[in-house]
Amino acid sequence: MVRAFVRDRHAERIRRVWLAAPDAPADLRLAALAGGRVTCTSLAQRRGWWMPEGIGHELHLHVHPGSASAHTPGARGVTHWTKPIVPAARSLVGTTADALLHIAQCLVLVGDRLVLQIDGYEFHSSSAQRSANIAHDAELRLRGYTVLRFSYAQVVHDWPTLERTVRRAVAAGLHLAA
Repeated sequence: MVRAFVRDRHAERIRRVWLAAPDAPADLRLAALAGGRVTCTSLAQRRGWWMPEGIGHELHLHVHPGSASAHTPGARGVTHWTKPIVPAARSLVGTTADALLHIAQCLVLVGDRLVLQIDGYEFHSSSAQRSANIAHDAELRLRGYTVLRFSYAQVVHDWPTLERTVRRAVAAGLHLAA
């Protein structure tokens, strides 16, 4: 039945486990081709989340480390090679937690001047990485930005406190240019 469906061009076989209808969205098609999931700013835009102006439209895909390939011919974008935070069923769309982590790794700018950073232990466990973070924060402060750094644990296990902190910063006007 599947072979007939593909043969009659009602669908295209993207990978062994994925079929795509002729009108399937391009981002989902590319995620299937890459063996990944739509994540980061691509997932945020797909879900209608607010994003600051100037965020690019290149496709962000989440691919599990050790995957054979995330090559997508003709596609440009960003590949996040990380282990999922939250196990997800077979899906072409990433989880909210993974998307937030990837967005943070890409640096989130709220308004004009509020920078949010999320530091996971995997990428921020060494002295050299910590020193780089401190230098980066200092440079941003010297340029007039407020930097709020959160841990992976805060994002996953204490979202209400994180959200309250960001809301307080916005209420204080820290996201606005002087």
